[in-house]
Amino acid sequence: MSGLLIDTDVLIDALRGVESTRRFLLNQRRQGNQLWISTITLTELYCAKSLENPDEESRLRRFLHTFRLVFVDGRIAIQAGMIVRQYNCAVPDALIAACAEIRGLTLVTRNVAHFRHIDNLSFQSFED
Repeated sequence: MSGLLIDTDVLIDALRGVESTRRFLLNQRRQGNQLWISTITLTELYCAKSLENPDEESRLRRFLHTFRLVFVDGRIAIQAGMIVRQYNCAVPDALIAACAEIRGLTLVTRNVAHFRHIDNLSFQSFED
């Protein structure tokens, strides 16, 4: 059993009904892998204008109920700052990477270019 930190882009595909993405997440759960999301991802998901519709927000809440949440604490914030300084990447990406590093999780993302240069980050490219 291992832990996977699911990046925002993968979750958006699942929410849009991309069957291969939904199947991937379901298979990971069935294999006993714990699925995590960062509070940064939670923020990014809640930026969607579609959530002005209460039914859509309710659907999102039900979907997210199956994921564990990684909160940004002091250690993660410091690590993210060091990642930004060292790799000159965007703060949200650095925070997500730091969540994975500090918690010992493998980041699952479609945005490999945002993360591949970060040393010590375990990540898996997601392709359907």
